Amino acid sequence: MILSHACLPIPACPHTELSVTIIRHNSGILIYLIIENDRTADLFSYNFESMTFIKTETTGKDRNKLIRDILITIRDLNRESNFDQDSRDKVAFIGLNLYLIYKGIDESVLAWEKRNYWAKADKFRMEWQWTLNSAREIKRALIQDDVPAMMNQFGVIFTKFSQKTLPKSAKVSQSSQGSEKKLLGLKDLQ
Repeated sequence: MILSHACLPIPACPHTELSVTIIRHNSGILIYLIIENDRTADLFSYNFESMTFIKTETTGKDRNKLIRDILITIRDLNRESNFDQDSRDKVAFIGLNLYLIYKGIDESVLAWEKRNYWAKADKFRMEWQWTLNSAREIKRALIQDDVPAMMNQFGVIFTKFSQKTLPKSAKVSQSSQGSEKKLLGLKDLQ
């Protein structure tokens, strides 16, 4: 058992990736536990009846993870000597991540639009529009087995993310296996 700063016993789970946070309600009587697991979190009262859902990750953090995964995957692809099914999955993984970045843009600018910052929101959308175009080009190149077109898109990606640096030991956060089937199944990338 671990004792929190509020002196509530919390079972320790070293084999899982759970993060536990304790907060007090303004009245000082109600105590809540936020138990986080990967991208989701649950809020419990002290009697552990489930109350509501809280998203702990922001689209900005998600976007940074996706960008990191894209750059690591491109680095791994540059080290490969032949272009096999695993390489195709990695290319599709890059396309999927670009598409996910594009899909998260609307959620990112929602707060600006609520405050009537339309120009700022539109500028941000225009800055990230290229991700949808690159994802479409990668999908087209995969369908046509056009390796030079894929490499051209990697050049575009590297130019856009030139400020990002990665440690040599960095690894992708999720597997790229089966990504080609997912990417080719997306109807939004026509």
